[in-house]
Amino acid sequence: MSADWYRKTLIYQIDPSLFLDSNGDGCGDLRGVIDRLDYLQALGVGPLWLLPIFASPFRDAGYDVSDHRQLEPRFGTEDDWRLLLREAGKRGIRVVLELVLQHTSNQHPWFVQARRDRHSRYRDYYIWSDQPVDDGNQPIFPSVEDSIWQWDEQAGQFYRHLFYRHEPDLNLANPAV
Repeated sequence: MSADWYRKTLIYQIDPSLFLDSNGDGCGDLRGVIDRLDYLQALGVGPLWLLPIFASPFRDAGYDVSDHRQLEPRFGTEDDWRLLLREAGKRGIRVVLELVLQHTSNQHPWFVQARRDRHSRYRDYYIWSDQPVDDGNQPIFPSVEDSIWQWDEQAGQFYRHLFYRHEPDLNLANPAV
């Protein structure tokens, strides 16, 4: 395969929760994607671009990741994930995962620990301030959020969130993040 394969292919984005429900629980899943791989191959799909499939309280369609190391159970099991990769590979289809790196859910273990203890190693994984700071950023969804700063009673500080208040921003300046 040439180094510029991505210039000559059809990238097909899938929200697994909306694609195909294979088990009748009302939510699309990885098995549903697997069931349609022949169809996707016939369309000429090169890579499948999957929207977030990580553990999440699902308040923002999975973009509020609560654990980047766990598959969201509504999408299936790790065996389903492995089967998708194997079956897609047999058809020459690559699988691309959308990683959410701007923020986490406020239920992510890092944030839970960060807000609980100012001396936690996770405190600097997020952006905290004693007062809201005008850093030039505005809410991504101004019709929903009127500020990018949210007071956290437990932490005793404000945390920044460019998206929703339940999605605290990661401190991307921290090399550990």
